[in-house]
Amino acid sequence: MSAEMLKLLGEAFIVMIMGMVVVFIFLIILVIFISLTGMFIRLFNLEKEEKVEELTPKKSDDTQIIAAIVAAIKNYTK
Repeated sequence: MSAEMLKLLGEAFIVMIMGMVVVFIFLIILVIFISLTGMFIRLFNLEKEEKVEELTPKKSDDTQIIAAIVAAIKNYTK
């Protein structure tokens, strides 16, 4: 290999390492920011508490509605 080729490979290696360091630092800052945001939300209790309704069927007297539907069907089929 020529000296110029070795110089280019050395510069490429340095650029690669610098790029990886920049990405690594960015990821560390991102993790710290997300952790601080989570602590801030828990500290000030900004999470919305959702009310959960029980999914029990409502018991209602629908006999009049059923009777009206049956009467309508009988009237329509005549």
